[in-house]
Amino acid sequence: MSDWDILNLGEVWPHVEIQQRLHNRDIDCYFVDMFDDGIAWIVGCWLGRDGDTDIANALNIPKEVLYIDWEHGVVFINLYQLKAIRNGVEL
Repeated sequence: MSDWDILNLGEVWPHVEIQQRLHNRDIDCYFVDMFDDGIAWIVGCWLGRDGDTDIANALNIPKEVLYIDWEHGVVFINLYQLKAIRNGVEL
């Protein structure tokens, strides 16, 4: 298990860290961005229907926090939901 944590990234360019992590695990995408440390999105990611497992494994997050539009290659990561899951809050 890796100690890399999407909720504990550098303050300056956290989206670049996410994109680099994906690329290091052979997951291609055009770009990654974040909004207010609560939502991250990946654009240009066409992995197919089982790609959610690949993304979740690469980022050390549960698949439940991924919201995917495979047709358009867009993946949203709900970091608010991830924080709640880690804090034991049932959603």
